[in-house]
Amino acid sequence: MDRGQYDRAYYLLTLCHTILPEDGKTLEYLGIIYDALKQKDEAASFFTRAYACSPREFYRHHLNYLIEAKNWDEAFRVAKQATRDNDDDPDAWNSLLQVSMPLGDYKTATQAVDAIDRILGPSRYTALVRYEIAIRQPKTKPKDLIPIYESVLELDPDNALILNNYAFFLATHKGDLNRAEQMSQRAIQMQPENPSFLDTYGWILHLKKQDILAKFYLQKALTIIGDQPGNIQIRKHLGKIK
Repeated sequence: MDRGQYDRAYYLLTLCHTILPEDGKTLEYLGIIYDALKQKDEAASFFTRAYACSPREFYRHHLNYLIEAKNWDEAFRVAKQATRDNDDDPDAWNSLLQVSMPLGDYKTATQAVDAIDRILGPSRYTALVRYEIAIRQPKTKPKDLIPIYESVLELDPDNALILNNYAFFLATHKGDLNRAEQMSQRAIQMQPENPSFLDTYGWILHLKKQDILAKFYLQKALTIIGDQPGNIQIRKHLGKIK
């Protein structure tokens, strides 16, 4: 939409607003216009007023602005209300998920993921979120990660990050080294210049007593990563190879 169309829409909306100053839909559309014009304060004001008119109908834009402003407590309140008002709306539950994760409220995040799966069925997205929730919690036991890794790969078998992380998990917890090697190889095939993936593969080869090849991959990883964060672990792995 060009500026002329915005001006026309704005004129019609302000006319409606003059006639019906507390009409939620008009307020919402005015917020959208101001947002498109990058007038964020005006947009936020109209979205807030639209939400006040009908929290059930006009929570999305208001909540997005609260998240953008990192007003987490109010965003959490609005998101919780949205799920109460719209129990079968996956967007409402996803909004609650997006707020609860930064707050470290993993119980609520899990409830949100469960609700999304209830409404839409399991997906790669929710499987990955469950993985993210698990690895963020110190109380998660290593054995509890196995079904989560498996569920992600069942839904997203070519997820290079999960293939690499699961392979490293197996290598460091006395798991199936042959399977770990296969998963690590697949990850490298997809991202051959990823130093973390090369490090994982090199370490697995070391555990399988293939130190000449292991050293090759670890040195390659170190060359790629240089002085960036992560090189300490690669150097540590290299130091264990005689």
